Amino acid sequence: MSKNAKRECLRIINDLNIAGMLEHMDHEQLDRYWGKLNFFIDKFPQLEEKTKDALDKGDDKAFASALSYIQDILTEIHADTLAKECQSQIVAMTTEQFRPEKLKAYVIYLLSNISILSIDVQMAAMQIKNKAKEQTDKNTGMLSEKITVVGDKNKKTKNILAVDDQEIHLSALKSQLSGTPYQLTCFSSSEEALQFLKTSADFPDLFILDIMMPKIDGYQLAQQIKEARHGQLRNIPIIFITGNSEREAITRAYEAGGNGFIVKPYTKERVLEMISKFIYPLLN
Repeated sequence: MSKNAKRECLRIINDLNIAGMLEHMDHEQLDRYWGKLNFFIDKFPQLEEKTKDALDKGDDKAFASALSYIQDILTEIHADTLAKECQSQIVAMTTEQFRPEKLKAYVIYLLSNISILSIDVQMAAMQIKNKAKEQTDKNTGMLSEKITVVGDKNKKTKNILAVDDQEIHLSALKSQLSGTPYQLTCFSSSEEALQFLKTSADFPDLFILDIMMPKIDGYQLAQQIKEARHGQLRNIPIIFITGNSEREAITRAYEAGGNGFIVKPYTKERVLEMISKFIYPLLN
């Protein structure tokens, strides 16, 4: 990845407070910073698991230690807002008003936001690499057909097809999309979704797929969607629902055709924000 491409990659990540620093980084500093980001990506899943385990066991010392380590890493990569949130939760644990159930709920939400940062960094890097490959293929005459995702601005209601083997998650999506310009069609298995796509006259404008499903998981389903109807669905964006920010999982999802991620536990705001990146109408 070129130095300019790295800068371009970093500028679009909102949780990194580095706008005023990038232009002053020389090549060596940029490489060091990128190394810190990679350390964060690789280390966070293990620390996230330790933090959750400490919460479940009520081990205050282990909890503070794990969250403090996460805070240090976030400070190193200049994710200042998230680092401050970590510190505030460590402090909250020692106050008289401390309520374990409230702390646990907020920390899980905080860890989800940190996972989103990790995934955003990984996705941005992979997109830049993909653009570089496209340029190389173009220069060598090997560029394949370009796939462009375009929403129909004239279509008032947008159709979203969601697949998750957990009915509770589908119910949550239905509730979150109630009152929006999105019509949600839900299936609790990949097989049902594929059967529907074989016969449906109207194609969805967007897919939301859980990754961890029996028989045909989200990765496999995404690949089969891209191949269905003689490739007619390959331009339709796919958002994965995941609780896993590990590099291998995100890379596999991207290679399977994923365009974005919703991280568990997710909020209505995060769901609508991600949807609006790929289909119209954008919600105000």
